[in-house]
Amino acid sequence: MVTETDASYELDSAPSALFAADTYLTFLESGLANVDWWDLHNGAATLSTDADGSRDYGDEGLLSNGSCSASTREPTANTLFPTYYGLKAAGDFATSGAEMIAATSSNSTVTGYAVKQPGGAVNVMLINHSATAPEPISLAYNGLAPNGVTSAEQFGAATKQLSTLSSASTSTLTLPAYSITVLKLAGSTATSSPSSKPSASPTPSTSCAVTATKTDDWGTGSTENLTIKNTGATAVSNRKLAFAFPSNEQIGNSWNATYHQSGQAALAHPVNYDTTIAAGAPVTIGYSATYSGTDSTPTWYAPDGTRCG
Repeated sequence: MVTETDASYELDSAPSALFAADTYLTFLESGLANVDWWDLHNGAATLSTDADGSRDYGDEGLLSNGSCSASTREPTANTLFPTYYGLKAAGDFATSGAEMIAATSSNSTVTGYAVKQPGGAVNVMLINHSATAPEPISLAYNGLAPNGVTSAEQFGAATKQLSTLSSASTSTLTLPAYSITVLKLAGSTATSSPSSKPSASPTPSTSCAVTATKTDDWGTGSTENLTIKNTGATAVSNRKLAFAFPSNEQIGNSWNATYHQSGQAALAHPVNYDTTIAAGAPVTIGYSATYSGTDSTPTWYAPDGTRCG
């Protein structure tokens, strides 16, 4: 039994909604019988600005209670925070009586879950953790033969709400940045293997190029330059660069960009004098990072919605 859990980063944000859904499904997948979120109503704390520019009230609850803390005034009582929608998506996906079945993702940015409902139909949940990049993926099924989608819904960072998808495919999808997608599949019957396993794979784009160059390494820290080249036909403005470290690197100093980091995930924002990359042109940013053990370089980068190696 997990009787209290919560996010600790950008509490009233899209990342917290993703964290909520991931947390509940990971716990349930591991065999837990109960998970409780702290809490329904909590109250305003310290006002801050999230990485996407939205206001964060530091409230650990699912619903606003309309309170004040110093100069921080929350929205009207019972306004729904993004974490509410993360847990609602988890509840809509893992319906009463459903059984967790194996699901895998070969895309390091996307986590996937699956449940089999009474009667044999299957629900799939896909969570895209990239702050800026939509993820085109393909879906494959081992021992399942889905013949359509009966319903679909999606939480996205743009609206911070859970909305119905009018159409969705059982085989290919593009997941918006910072999103949760729930698919309920029709006719999901076993075809051969009793080990049913939906899986998600990335469909990468090649309209960008990022080159990483380590310039120094002193055993507990290193410096690295990242050159982002716009290989498209038009200029890119207000660009951002999302990436994730495979290990425990922590960014300290930086140049030509400002960084938000949560765990292994990082998001680089342009400085005000260098916000546009012309067609065919490169721009270089950099950072210094501390680490313990072995230093490692990110294995993927996503500039402005385009994932590249």
